[in-house]
Amino acid sequence: MQPLTILHVTSHAGVFRGGAVQACRIANAQAERGHRVTVVPNTSAEPSREKLAKALATWSEALDSRVQVIPLPLRALRGRIGLPWIIRRMKPDVVHAHRDPALIAVSKSARRNPRFVFVGQRGTTKVPPARAQAIFASERLDGVSAVADAVRDVLLHKTGIRPPEKIRTIYGSVDLEHFTAGSRDEERRHKLGYGPEHFVIGSLSSWRKQKGFDTLIAAATQAIAKNDRLRLLFLGTGVEEHVASSAHEAGIGNYCRFLGHQTNVVEWLRVMDVSIVCARSKEGLSGVLRESLACQVPVISTDSDGNPEIVRDKETGLLVPTDDVDALAEALLWAAAHPAEMHQFAEAGRQWVHDHCSSTVQAERLEAFYRELIEKRRR
Repeated sequence: MQPLTILHVTSHAGVFRGGAVQACRIANAQAERGHRVTVVPNTSAEPSREKLAKALATWSEALDSRVQVIPLPLRALRGRIGLPWIIRRMKPDVVHAHRDPALIAVSKSARRNPRFVFVGQRGTTKVPPARAQAIFASERLDGVSAVADAVRDVLLHKTGIRPPEKIRTIYGSVDLEHFTAGSRDEERRHKLGYGPEHFVIGSLSSWRKQKGFDTLIAAATQAIAKNDRLRLLFLGTGVEEHVASSAHEAGIGNYCRFLGHQTNVVEWLRVMDVSIVCARSKEGLSGVLRESLACQVPVISTDSDGNPEIVRDKETGLLVPTDDVDALAEALLWAAAHPAEMHQFAEAGRQWVHDHCSSTVQAERLEAFYRELIEKRRR
């Protein structure tokens, strides 16, 4: 097939969060498939010069050398002039906008240059702001790539976007060459003070209120009262600052370790007996669940948003109602008492991730979507 010219416009200054990581994976996979790919990071997202330089350096680290990078301040005059100029010069087949600031910036160019296919990316169940809603409902937006059916449902019911076929669910990807199944890291566990008798519950989420750390602490307090072999291991920015005091007040501070942000996630997953996600909203579909199951680490998740699409209760993991402390405590105790069953669930979950969340599958489905939209626009 004829290679496509694809322009990705992102709302991120650097590759620090899941949305930017996904944009890089998409761009890399598309370049690997022979397409001409350019990424425009949004330098308006980082006003500090020093921080901006560090942020922009992350794109060259994350992107294939075949992907061109053109930073632009989307909210500034230079960005408002520069983006239409880039589009006129490139003559892209597809412009793919990631998150609302990029969506708004591209929509202005789309009015001036209607030839390219305009695709929006949506990774959260948060209702879009009014300006973005108007773009989603407009005829000029050709299609939307939603990371979960739950995200698709919010767009259908809250934005007036029609027809439903305009939205395609394409799950986020995992680097399956990096996130692979492996044996438990006994040496690292020993350094952390964990013996073979301990059951390590790992959290990989940075702190945000909607991540449900208060529910996890309350449930763990109940569970530890019945099984003092349980241990909690927290990785992620801001967690110790916001959660440690609650753990000590609940009397389980000595059962918790807080390690802050860690880059070598795979190595830490191999310390854990189970990976847990307690989110209560705005999840889309959790990258932690994809990565954990890719490494065949058992998972427990709340039924928030798109997470039930990957965690089917007692098939690919344990699923509990959001904000249900008693149910979560029971799930922790059940997981510790049934390690063999949890590993069977993780094996099934790993297969689901391979079938739905590889970079190859993501790129194939996006390309098919692009080509459908291109053909529709031609007609």
